Amino acid sequence: MKILVPIKQVPDTATQVKVGADPKGIETAGITWIVSPYDEYALEEALRIKEKRGQGEVVVVTLGPDRAKEALRSCLAMGADRAIHLNDPAWENADTLTVSRALAAAIKQEGPQLVVFGRQAIDDDMGAVPSQVAELLGWPCASWVMEESIAADGIS
Repeated sequence: MKILVPIKQVPDTATQVKVGADPKGIETAGITWIVSPYDEYALEEALRIKEKRGQGEVVVVTLGPDRAKEALRSCLAMGADRAIHLNDPAWENADTLTVSRALAAAIKQEGPQLVVFGRQAIDDDMGAVPSQVAELLGWPCASWVMEESIAADGIS
């Protein structure tokens, strides 16, 4: 089973964030960047599923600038098998639908049997991307899942 986990690199909550010269963004100098904790939880769950099944592949994907490679390396160190970095300057400060379209295209190309998102990113707390991606792919979306059971015939 191939499990894909989208992750987002966000400012560490201990970082003092300042409004940037462009009021739509933040001043990025001096920021410590981390994988959003909810995305780390999603990755941990994907790794547990792989371990329970005794086989499979866990792939992480992120959309972001060059610095996002740090987040991917962190996920590989946690146990992910492979990482995909989607990087296009046109996506800087992208809205959730733009991000969802890019992720949906990557998911479609990878062909996973399961996609596990974190609840929401801690930088904007929107949580809109999972349902948008599901809609774009024509897939069902189960949000705020506390426990899952994976059998040969499906997931519950």
